[in-house]
Amino acid sequence: MLNTWAGMSPEKAAEEINELKKKYNIDAVQIIDSNFFVGPDRGRRFAQRLLELDTNIKWGNVNGRVRQLANLSDDDWALMKKSGLVCVLVGAESGDQDTLDYMKKDITIDDTLRLTEKCGKYDIKILASFLVGFPRSTDANECHKTVEKEISTAFNLIDRMFSIHKRIRMMFALYLPYPSTALFSQCRELGLEIPKKLEDWNEYLIQAEDAAKMKVRQKWITERQARKMLMCGMYIFFFKDPDSFDLITRKIKNKPYKALLWMGFQMGKAVALLRWKLKFFDFPVDFYLYNLMRKYSKLG
Repeated sequence: MLNTWAGMSPEKAAEEINELKKKYNIDAVQIIDSNFFVGPDRGRRFAQRLLELDTNIKWGNVNGRVRQLANLSDDDWALMKKSGLVCVLVGAESGDQDTLDYMKKDITIDDTLRLTEKCGKYDIKILASFLVGFPRSTDANECHKTVEKEISTAFNLIDRMFSIHKRIRMMFALYLPYPSTALFSQCRELGLEIPKKLEDWNEYLIQAEDAAKMKVRQKWITERQARKMLMCGMYIFFFKDPDSFDLITRKIKNKPYKALLWMGFQMGKAVALLRWKLKFFDFPVDFYLYNLMRKYSKLG
């Protein structure tokens, strides 16, 4: 099998989006591509073609590598912004350089900060994911210490990013291997619990709605650490995202109801931001209440 990749040209992709705009009168597109900026000029060519066609559409959630995006020129960023770019999705992954090297991410902490500065300059929102919980020892207690370091350094980097640019939605994931992937055997030795029946695999990952009865399969991660990550990713960073309220209420036309939601949102935000400032994650009653509201309110 040849180790090659063949993708649609950025010009062709822009032309198809332009046709969709004409046919359905859409005003935005979400681009699902694991590495849209695979070439140094791909984003520029895509943006240029959108402008040539006068498409006038927002495009976002577009995935790219941190270093690739950080190395783009100001001219490229200005062109993409002008063509309608509103949001990029990147894997910052860790605030610890040793962990980044262990993951073979080929990025540095400085790359992440440079990208944050670029996005801040052009008011491009960042969706930034972090991954913690690698079993880097056969001793569970040693793993717990390593995971705590990963969490602490991630928090430090996140604070530095927020000091540069406010429009960031942070996301946390706990490392959880699947069969035949790297470290799966080691994780089994450390006590990883795997489903015994095929239909149970749909519950393999932790779901936010199940926070009150959370099951931590990774025995190299403490339940407190897992809850802290879930709490930050689903709850605290929701309130730190300046776009959250508009996103969940944009279809609500009833002004009194929306005003009531705004007051509740501000109360929840005050508690969440205080937790983040103090880095206090114990007694998470507010987190459980948030999950219940999220589950039954149908606001998204």
